[in-house]
Amino acid sequence: MSISTSVPLADPAVPLATHAHGSAESLCWSAIIAGALAAAALSLILLVLGSGLGFAAMSPWKQDGATATTLGVSAVLWTILMAAAASAIGGYLAGRLRHRWMDVKPEERFFRDTVHGLLTWALATLLTAALLTSAAAGTAKGTAQVASAALEGAGNAAATLVDDESLADDYFNDALFRSDRASGPADQAEREEVRRIVAFDAIGDEPMTDADRRYVVAVVARQTGLSVPEADVRVTQTMNRAQQTTKELETAAREAADAARKAAAKVSLWLFVSLLVGAFCATYAATVGGRHRNAWPR
Repeated sequence: MSISTSVPLADPAVPLATHAHGSAESLCWSAIIAGALAAAALSLILLVLGSGLGFAAMSPWKQDGATATTLGVSAVLWTILMAAAASAIGGYLAGRLRHRWMDVKPEERFFRDTVHGLLTWALATLLTAALLTSAAAGTAKGTAQVASAALEGAGNAAATLVDDESLADDYFNDALFRSDRASGPADQAEREEVRRIVAFDAIGDEPMTDADRRYVVAVVARQTGLSVPEADVRVTQTMNRAQQTTKELETAAREAADAARKAAAKVSLWLFVSLLVGAFCATYAATVGGRHRNAWPR
């Protein structure tokens, strides 16, 4: 008695992916990676192109080149366009290169294509961010090396100017001891002490204390040959100018910090918008690519 065995034939109505794996694969990582690489490369190409156009539109001359507002708006529009174009191409490739899902319902195919586009966009964003971070780090390192070489070549003259003490403090200190009449050499220790007093009192809004004022007036009168009333007038005028200059510098610093804060906030918001646009374009393009993929017999 012989036992015959037979191998069941594959059902031609069921896709090959189903016979091989039991069910159609939900994710095709090779298509996702390919789309992400294409999107990241295109983003870098468009970024370089946008940078070149921006530098070409800029000019150090007042009457030439685009204005700062024009450059800012152009940069925002270019960033959004760059994100949309690169993400759309990457998403389409991810949808077009995936496996065919003929045994999957249309709603499920739409969901899977959307996920493919979203993952492609996410991977491309991470790759682009990593590349830009590496490039920025290299640029910063090169800039630091150039700056270090420039400081070393400047010599002791630049080192004297760029001191721990403020040039404004030295200016006001020298203004106290200006004299048109002959006098003996100034006591450097007294001048340094007066400089510290002027710098300290210029920071606050309150006038100089009586003790500091009497000391400074006496030193100025002794070293410049001025009378005490004349020295007192010079000290008053110099202190007023010192406090005014300190307030102006503080205001300028606060305004610069506030402008930098507003600029950083705007950049972050527009980057957020461009990322959202890129995610939408990638998911939509992936669904289009998926429909085109299922339209082909293989």
